Order: sequence, then structure tokens, then C-alpha cells
Amino acid sequence: GQGASRPNPIWDILWKLKVPSKIKIFIWKALHGTVSGKAVLAARYIPVSLQCPVCSTGLEDICHLLFTCPRARCIWEALGLHDVIKNALIVDRSGSVVFEYILCNQNRQSPILGTLGLQESIVAACWYIWWQRRELEKGELVAGPPRTAFAVQALMSNYGFAAPDSKPPEISWTKP
Repeated sequence: GQGASRPNPIWDILWKLKVPSKIKIFIWKALHGTVSGKAVLAARYIPVSLQCPVCSTGLEDICHLLFTCPRARCIWEALGLHDVIKNALIVDRSGSVVFEYILCNQNRQSPILGTLGLQESIVAACWYIWWQRRELEKGELVAGPPRTAFAVQALMSNYGFAAPDSKPPEISWTKP
């Protein structure tokens, strides 16, 4: 009818990705601009330095944190996805717009894990980059970009080969 709007297809795409739920929730937050980078905190009047805690050079918004921080770029390079990310960044400076572009326009297999889609590989890597950034903020040591890329590949291959459509075995109690 008149005045009815169609829902954004991004949500159907997001919830159908074959990735762990925690990654879907993270991407949902990123698409809503609520992943708490320094720029988001400052916009909420929380007194923080806007500098990226990883590279100390950029303004830490979601786009910098996940895509343009030198450390993130090294991870994308190690994953063989640097060109895909570079092309997505041409679309817009906003991290959520970049995510939307990646999810809606990338419908092919991943160059790193042929069994999984490119979208799954990218969102898993984004979650991992974000998780490592949180660990660094806590003063923890994290793996360098090549080992991080390997960890992302392992995470996705373990998840991807776990036959998501099969039901877990039924566990029932039996009298000893």
C-alpha cells in the first residue's frame, strides 16, 4: 500500500550468512554504528582520545578500525582480500556503508576458502580484527597479521565444515 516501505535486504543477507551468531551480532551492531570505537564513544560525550589505540595515527571510527588501520590493511593483504576491501572503500567513508556494499554486492566464493562465500570470510575477519583490538586495549599480546589471517581461515574452515544443516546428536539420560 501507499507509504509502505520495503525492508532493507541487508538484514536477510546478514542473518543467512554461515558464520557464528556472535559475528552476525557484531556486524548488526556495526551496521547500526554502535560498535564502540573511540569516535562512537566521543560522539556520546565520553572523554576519550580519538586516536586509534593500535596505530596511534588515525581517527578510530569503524571504517578505520576494520578497514583502513595499517594493521587491518596488513591482515586484509595476508588474507588476499585487500583489493576487495579497497574497492568497497571507494563507495563511502562510512564503515556501515562499506559493510552494506560488501554484503549486498559480493556474491562469489572467497579466494581464501573456496567452500565459503566472500561475505563470510570478510565478516569473520572484521570480527577477528575487532576482537584483537579489544585484546590490545586490555594490554594483551595478539598475533601478527599473517598469524591472524591464518586464525581467521581456521575459524571459518572449522565453522564451514561443521555441516550447519545437520542436527546435533540427541543426548538423553540412561539409567546407570
